[in-house]
Amino acid sequence: MHEDSDRVVQISISLKLSNPKLEEKVKANSPEIQHHINMLLQSKFPSDLATLEGKQKLANQIKAETEQVLGLRKISPTDLPGTTPTSNRGISEVLFTSLIIQ
Repeated sequence: MHEDSDRVVQISISLKLSNPKLEEKVKANSPEIQHHINMLLQSKFPSDLATLEGKQKLANQIKAETEQVLGLRKISPTDLPGTTPTSNRGISEVLFTSLIIQ
């Protein structure tokens, strides 16, 4: 988080899979998925996550990053401006089970 060096973000997410067979692949790739999500979060400002729209954009970016790690998406998520929230590539939704910005 850039704006204030004291800022910390903590999130917990759940992935809603459209294909239950992907569960093992997600577990096997968990460290790489976590790395990509951490890198994405480090590029965010606290103001980026202050609005509902900002949180939805983050969820879509996490979905795209995860799909790329799993080999379900060939284009980098950064190449897609908003990413496609309705894509049916295997992850139907990213759910924030906890999101704390301090």
